[in-house]
Amino acid sequence: MGWGVSGLFLIVALVPLAGYLALLGITQCRRRPFVTTGSRDMAALGLALIGCVLAGPMQLLMPLAAAYQFGPYVWLLLALLYLLSLAMLALAARPRLVIYNATFDQVRPLLADVVFRLDAEARWAGECVNLPNLGVQFHITASPLMHTVQLIAVGRRQSIDGWKKLERSLAPRLRQVKSRRHPLAWLLLASAGVLLAISVAQVVHDPRALHAELLDTLRLSPPLPARQG
Repeated sequence: MGWGVSGLFLIVALVPLAGYLALLGITQCRRRPFVTTGSRDMAALGLALIGCVLAGPMQLLMPLAAAYQFGPYVWLLLALLYLLSLAMLALAARPRLVIYNATFDQVRPLLADVVFRLDAEARWAGECVNLPNLGVQFHITASPLMHTVQLIAVGRRQSIDGWKKLERSLAPRLRQVKSRRHPLAWLLLASAGVLLAISVAQVVHDPRALHAELLDTLRLSPPLPARQG
């Protein structure tokens, strides 16, 4: 049974997305840069979209045979399938470090010091850096709008241990940097608040209808009473 644009669809789709926007907003409100790996960053975005995927493509493409056989547990299986696919994509993605709430001018001098401490033979070429002894090669990109800086792997030969050492060495140095609160933070927090307000309004408006939709979606609706002869 399709969800269409029901209240249940909105809640399932919007609540995880609101949580992700709130997390980004809080991160941008910090007075210190925050560094994370590309895999964790991708996983966070994937979790934010899980509601949209379950309520959209997975609902439309759900195998009916599996739905009849497993009943409401089919949703658990679909969620696990999505999470496993997300984990595979995150692990297969090329190494990357994402630095939130920082500018290129703030990151570059600290990164230069960290790089040469880790590898005395490190070489810079514009915005590309090669650490041959560490097995790490990357280029630097900055997004002024999102107030982020990324270190993205270049080439196929990359050392995962080398990237971990780079992250562990860079994180404490970034804590010494004082960043300004980006105006985008308030927009992200406001957007998260709007999405949560829409979700709460759906619950308050007609909780009985929402409960009926949930039972119908999980195929737990009680059978119709038998006709009296």
